[in-house]
Amino acid sequence: MAKLHIQGWRFINHSYALVNQHQILAMLRRGDIEISFEELPLYDPSWQQSKTGFDPVALQQLDALSNNGTNADAALRYWFPYDFAQSDDIPTFVFGTSEFSALSSDQVKGEQNLTEALAGNDTQILTPSTWSKKGFINSGVDGSRVHVVPHGVDTSIFHPDPNIDRPGMRQKLGAGDDNFLFLNIGAMTTNKGIEQLLAAFARHRQSHPNAQLILKGQDNLYGSGGKLNKRLVAVAEAEGVAPDIILEGLRYIGDDFAPEKMADLYRVVDAYVSPYLAEGFNLPVLEAIASGLPVICTAGGPTDDFCGDQFSLKIDSKLADYSQGRQFLSPDIDHLLTLMERVQADEAFRQQAASAGPAWAQKKFTWDIVVDRLISVIL
Repeated sequence: MAKLHIQGWRFINHSYALVNQHQILAMLRRGDIEISFEELPLYDPSWQQSKTGFDPVALQQLDALSNNGTNADAALRYWFPYDFAQSDDIPTFVFGTSEFSALSSDQVKGEQNLTEALAGNDTQILTPSTWSKKGFINSGVDGSRVHVVPHGVDTSIFHPDPNIDRPGMRQKLGAGDDNFLFLNIGAMTTNKGIEQLLAAFARHRQSHPNAQLILKGQDNLYGSGGKLNKRLVAVAEAEGVAPDIILEGLRYIGDDFAPEKMADLYRVVDAYVSPYLAEGFNLPVLEAIASGLPVICTAGGPTDDFCGDQFSLKIDSKLADYSQGRQFLSPDIDHLLTLMERVQADEAFRQQAASAGPAWAQKKFTWDIVVDRLISVIL
């Protein structure tokens, strides 16, 4: 039996921890890998532990992992800032993302230059998308050291369910059958494209007053609600409207949700929209696809790896310069508005997405499937 020593975080609602915990559970299901886990310091000491993301059996499995990494065959590290040091002279794999098409020095432990941090060792990099891999290469890393392993989705949770009380659940969101609900999930930070989304939504509601926008943030980890309020005021001023005009059709949720509750949120809305500027993968888009939603997302980025034409509409974008040689995608707001109008009007496309998206996710992106790919790289 192979032994894998994992270093990172558990029981916080951060994507690094959530992704790695899903990977661990999929490895345990295989039955041919022994796992030890070493807890590393949190990036932000104010982060609060949360065990809402998994069922009691899974939490017990995660909690019971030994921290004894002796005689491990390989080490896998999920941590930030990225530490590329080799672990105990065994093959070492570090997970990382390059959202802005290159890394800045503050993303590396000790603010080292990335090529210097990788010099003198054979540490390999795991990243979840082609876009992110290009970012590491742009930062001077040999492409042979960067391996693309996508994230996955739990299709036993994220899937269409025709038996839910959709009208009742929509009523709790302040929406009726005649409303069209767009959903976006994220930290409400600039790289998520929240300003572009709010601007497009403000214009969309002028001709579609029945449209509503549900924003799901996470206050205990990111303080998302405060970030949203600042961006809302700025967008309203730029669009020449009062903030209340946007707020009339907006519902913000900042609480932690268990996966089952998140799945229900996907099921009761009508479309998912993500005009992101910079992402390493964008897991909520994949969850929306698995749940049967049509998705609108930025073209040219990581979602190109898993967004097919049968269930996704892609926003025209251009590369724009950021800093330290980095770039981001600038989605066209007028085109975003056009796609929002199309998805609201095109019932046939929505029905097509409801069947094609879940089938695609089940075939290509379950956690068991992507972990088989991960194991083929690291062991």
